[in-house]
Amino acid sequence: MFQNNGPDSDGRGDEGGIVSQDSVLSEDECWELLKAQEFGRLAYILSDRIQMVPVNYAVNGQTLVFRTARGSKLAGVMSNAAVVFEVDAIDDGAEVGRSVVLHGVADVLPAEAEPMIEQLGLRPWLDTVKPTLVLITPDELTGRRYDLSRPWRHMIRPEGEGEPRADA
Repeated sequence: MFQNNGPDSDGRGDEGGIVSQDSVLSEDECWELLKAQEFGRLAYILSDRIQMVPVNYAVNGQTLVFRTARGSKLAGVMSNAAVVFEVDAIDDGAEVGRSVVLHGVADVLPAEAEPMIEQLGLRPWLDTVKPTLVLITPDELTGRRYDLSRPWRHMIRPEGEGEPRADA
């Protein structure tokens, strides 16, 4: 059910380089990151186009739950249940980024599920009513850890460079 050998099934990265096993997150590490965050991106298909939207969510066991109202998200997951969910985290102090991508199936939950979801603390971030609960059950979960190389964060400017001019 869960595979985690990097972004491509052949174990190669986006540029075709071999993915270091040290950079691959375990299934448990993927779930830890999903539990630690509450905001991610949902990709779904609507009218033969891939849509991507931000959503806040909660983890329920090894599934994700989010709230929505009538609109494109709900129409999309009702017409095609295949979805992708992605979340990232950056640790600036350690110069490390982590990313998890979850492929799965979305199902609209019945109203009877509301009390269970209330225990998760899932609340809309926007001041709008989101009466519909959607559950995402994963069929593939992958995660990567990236050692960030951001040299501009470590550059020292020569004295006086970048300072506002007195005559400006």
